[in-house]
Amino acid sequence: MREEAAKYKQMSDSMDDILRELEEGQTKITIRSETRRFRKPVTLVLGLNPKVHDLKKIAGELKRKFSTGGTVKEGYILLQGDFKDETKDTLIKLGFSESSIEVV
Repeated sequence: MREEAAKYKQMSDSMDDILRELEEGQTKITIRSETRRFRKPVTLVLGLNPKVHDLKKIAGELKRKFSTGGTVKEGYILLQGDFKDETKDTLIKLGFSESSIEVV
């Protein structure tokens, strides 16, 4: 009985944290461009919570939109090429607020 109650409380607490984050709009998305090996530009989308957002689905939309390769790694999305401004516009169309997105 105690184990079930502890599991329920833990699940309830994690759901409360997720709901609190959504309500407060604390998702701060940062988009930046880097140069990787062989002077290849990449675009990084940081700050998306993998517990709240489906990063693979978002990465798929971005890759399809820009006709480029990319991947999801350790809580961020990496796109091949420099797509900083276009990424911001696409994330806004996907439902993210403009005020929570910062392009560096």
